[in-house]
Amino acid sequence: MFLNKNKKSDSIKLLDMEISLSKYYLKILSPIIFFILTLAFFRNNFLILVYFLLFGLFGMAGEVAISFLWDIFYPQKFWGYQVQTLFKKYSSLLNLAPWGLGGFIYWFCFIKWPFIYLDFINSQLTKEDLAYTALIFFVSQFLVLAIRCLWVRSFKSDKFEFKKVNLFNLFYFFLPFLASLGYLIVFIDSTFLPLFMVAGFIAFIFEYLFGKICYCVLGHSLWVYNYSSFDNKHITFLSIPFFIEGAFYFFWVGEFIKILF
Repeated sequence: MFLNKNKKSDSIKLLDMEISLSKYYLKILSPIIFFILTLAFFRNNFLILVYFLLFGLFGMAGEVAISFLWDIFYPQKFWGYQVQTLFKKYSSLLNLAPWGLGGFIYWFCFIKWPFIYLDFINSQLTKEDLAYTALIFFVSQFLVLAIRCLWVRSFKSDKFEFKKVNLFNLFYFFLPFLASLGYLIVFIDSTFLPLFMVAGFIAFIFEYLFGKICYCVLGHSLWVYNYSSFDNKHITFLSIPFFIEGAFYFFWVGEFIKILF
């Protein structure tokens, strides 16, 4: 009897999820795809569709990578997805279109559209500059991991992870990004700093609003934050540095794709 009740309950939950996902596809994904198709049509540039797809894939890859790194340094995940999850709940199958749109918000709207004047908007980064920023990031990331390993061994700590989040270890965690950003600011243009900060803050607001919409459609959060979160755990101010780093990431991805096409 109890087994039948459990099966019935599971069936109801599964049916509710299917209905919620149908609403998600209809009310959230469909408008995003329609917007991108309309944009490509009126600008007569169907490479926008390629950018949209690549931004989506790179966005999902980026959040998986940064989540993996966070898991190395801290005992608890920074965020976790709740629906159709991928890679230890680092991402979700539902994220391709939202990240595609997010990539445009980062790169296309705030960096490439001419109605926002920036000193460097008419300048072109060279392939060497892009290579240097990537090299600085990866070398710095390797050094950050290596130094942490040496620290743990030297002091015979039983864990590689930090015990808790504080300003010092957050600075250490974001050091590879800060090193790459420093190169852009010092050797290319100082305008990159306010640009990435503004873009990151706007993306933070966008994610919050998108999360609210998902909550209304699905009936629960698509993702949850595990540190200092509020409003159904789908927002935390600690995520702002991630969004600023996201601006840097999508700028680099956008410039890289532009070289390819």
